[in-house]
Amino acid sequence: MIRKFMSLLACAGLCLSLAACGNSGSAGGTAANDTGTAVSADNGKKVLNIASIGETDCLYPLQMVPAAYTLSRVCYDTLVTYKNGEIIPRLAESWNISDDGCTLTLNLRKGIKFHDGESFNSEAVKANFIDMQNSPASYSLPTIGTVKNIDCPDESTVVLSYDTPYYGLMTDLCWTDVMVMVSPKQIEAKNEGKEVKPVGTGPYIYDEYVKGEYTRFVRNEDYWDGKPYYDEVVSKYIPDQTSRSQALKNGEIDLLYGASELSYDQYTQFLSLEGMGCKMSPIQSTSRNLTLNFNGILGDKTIREAIALSINKDTISEGMSYGYEPVADTVLTPGSLYEDECPKISYSYDADEAAKLLDDAGWIFHAEDGIRDKDGKPLSFVCTIPSGSVENSTIALLIKDMVGEVGMKMEIKEMETNDWFQSFYDPSAFDLTLQETYYDYASPTQWFGAIEYMAQGVSLPLLEDSEKFMDMVHEFKTINDETRLIEIFRYLVAQDQEQFLDIPLTGMMQPIVYNSAKIADYKYDGCYEFFNPLWITPVQ
Repeated sequence: MIRKFMSLLACAGLCLSLAACGNSGSAGGTAANDTGTAVSADNGKKVLNIASIGETDCLYPLQMVPAAYTLSRVCYDTLVTYKNGEIIPRLAESWNISDDGCTLTLNLRKGIKFHDGESFNSEAVKANFIDMQNSPASYSLPTIGTVKNIDCPDESTVVLSYDTPYYGLMTDLCWTDVMVMVSPKQIEAKNEGKEVKPVGTGPYIYDEYVKGEYTRFVRNEDYWDGKPYYDEVVSKYIPDQTSRSQALKNGEIDLLYGASELSYDQYTQFLSLEGMGCKMSPIQSTSRNLTLNFNGILGDKTIREAIALSINKDTISEGMSYGYEPVADTVLTPGSLYEDECPKISYSYDADEAAKLLDDAGWIFHAEDGIRDKDGKPLSFVCTIPSGSVENSTIALLIKDMVGEVGMKMEIKEMETNDWFQSFYDPSAFDLTLQETYYDYASPTQWFGAIEYMAQGVSLPLLEDSEKFMDMVHEFKTINDETRLIEIFRYLVAQDQEQFLDIPLTGMMQPIVYNSAKIADYKYDGCYEFFNPLWITPVQ
């Protein structure tokens, strides 16, 4: 599954009406009790008010967009999760992989119910896996996409059989936006074309959705992993960035989470405000990369190298994130499997060397317009970015100025997200594009496993030793020998970097800002891309 980006915009008038509704309705504001603890204005209930940047009318995991990621862990659970390089039990309390790597046995927790009363058991897991197999998302998740047989010998055991081994069997199950368990009744409703509600086994139960205003979840009193603190979680639809910040300042919401909801500029401003707690994820959740298309003018490796040398990553980090995003020295996400084993290749900023490379290659600099040409052909190219991201726009503008300093002209083309994805398959649709890697548990499995379907796919036939590269990509999905896996990853990463298929830029961080009268702390305790209400320490 390709990393998705989406940000929705709306008018200020709508956001003002939301604020008015939020401060007066049952989904609304907070007040202080006699002890100073912030509580809901609704009959003394403890309510956590958060924001959503997109409508939450579709929270079904296979169709969930990034705008809804703050709600994934509110109502759903995964079978396992990933933390500090280890697979941690969740709904599956233990598992076993056969010696040949072709059979995975999952042992499920007993006595768990879905929010609609359906039993969580082996047949429910099987129904979820079959549903996921029918989704395009399965192509990058071999645990689902290549399973040949699913057996349920008893209510708490699921046995998955494969033709070949695959080292990422368990990490595939960690996907928080895809691999969550849904009630079989909802799967049936979806298949029949009926209304689908977010019914999982998570800490909160979907209760009410008011279009254009809010979605309410109520506490799951029987949650298997301990009773949640808040009686309700209310997600208020506030698509405008400035309005979200104002909503936090005036007490309409209690927190803002993640880079999609909160810009680095806003985070810096909140640091100086009294009554606000501010934290940043301990490491980056993904890496930002500049991906190059070899089919056009960038088929010339000299130009690709000149681009890499002309980019000052420190300037990007400072100019786009106030230095919060660290400079990236690899396409892989920190904490991912075998990340420490793969080479880290850094292109040191050297504009003079970039200019010399182009001079030696016959690209003549023209002082009158600052653009080089060769045989009458200007040195120009197009960088595509998905719409709605301030950070991507800032990075693209900075890169445009940097390559312009050495005589290369870069046009920036902003595209609707779906159109941007579709352009990946057209060798003539772009020269450069900005992409992010996958989360720690999914990288490098999906980064290279799905590389044929990403923006890099158009360049792969033109790589030096392309056939060997693709043979390696296909081989690592069918072996479980660790020595060979590390050897393959070292080769793939080195080829990606040495041939300038991707230029790593910075690492995306995930900030949180919260009302310190209501929230004492937030503990980042796993994949930082997804908010988890259970990681909040409330003011008591």
